Amino acid sequence: MTETALWRPASPERWGEVHDVRLVKLVPEWGGGFVRLVDGAEGFLTLPRSALRPNTPSLTEGQCIRAEIIRSPQQGKGLRLKPQGGKAGATTAVQPALVSKPPNPIAALALHAPQAPLRIDAAWAGALLREQLPSTALPPGRLALVGDAFGAEGRQFWQNLLSPTIQVGPLTAHITLTPALLAVDLDGPKPDFNSNREAFAPLLRQLRLRHLAGVIMVDPAGLPLRKRFALAPFLQSLVLEENAITLGPERFTGLSVTKGGLIELARTRTQTPLQELAATDHGQALAILDHILRANLPGNVLILAAPLHDALLKDQAALETFHRQRAPEWSAKPLTLQRSESLAQGGGPTWQLGDG
Repeated sequence: MTETALWRPASPERWGEVHDVRLVKLVPEWGGGFVRLVDGAEGFLTLPRSALRPNTPSLTEGQCIRAEIIRSPQQGKGLRLKPQGGKAGATTAVQPALVSKPPNPIAALALHAPQAPLRIDAAWAGALLREQLPSTALPPGRLALVGDAFGAEGRQFWQNLLSPTIQVGPLTAHITLTPALLAVDLDGPKPDFNSNREAFAPLLRQLRLRHLAGVIMVDPAGLPLRKRFALAPFLQSLVLEENAITLGPERFTGLSVTKGGLIELARTRTQTPLQELAATDHGQALAILDHILRANLPGNVLILAAPLHDALLKDQAALETFHRQRAPEWSAKPLTLQRSESLAQGGGPTWQLGDG
């Protein structure tokens, strides 16, 4: 697997959308201002210095600015935007509005890799792709309906991408997301210089596949300080190799070793990490539906913890898809959702499935 994408139509990441936004508050000391989108969502708009000078008449709070979303909400941080088009995003709009949307992440991946065959295991997925892709991107034979597009191995690989712990060569990487940075702790039974070298290529690949970005601090396993510095030239070549095969804009932009011997990487942050998407209420609810399908569990009344219930109730497309894919003995009766305030309290289960 060389690239991944996750598309959830009910909760899109919004990266790449262009909006006319309302400037709510200028914050020159932060290099921009807070803006509000047409749906009420808020974000931070980075502005050029010229637009932030005292008494600059070009920008006033309350006016609209055309801007592009360059980072999805993630790790406790909101939307990040940049001006689009003319000076400081000049626009004649007087009200916030959505101007344009990019292709969904799956269609974008198909456009990035035009020679790659497209294998789907549900006809509705093919219909959605045809809506998003130009006819030139779908020559005869490229899109094919198969019995199982992922296979057991592919599904297991995907599940591993959602885990905070992963095997990278001879070592194990423990990944921790924080609002400020991404921490990676490497360890192993007998770590040495060579085992650390062998771990970094698969580690960089995992960072890319998981959409992990921002400031990344890696603690090598069991190396003295001087050997940590000796890793830098080797790691720099790996970073160049990763950037060369990366299809999207998320590229490594820096590498250094701190005085304490931590490997510091910087990677352009755009999409939300897969781990974070899976941990949201919506992500957990979708995982429950997938588990019910894969395990062919009996029952048509799904009781969910309140936050998961509320998130899933907003995703009617997912519920319709679940119903279409369900085994015949259960698909005759739609799934009923029930909201529970007691489930998940004290670390208990978040869902129950029973008969209605």
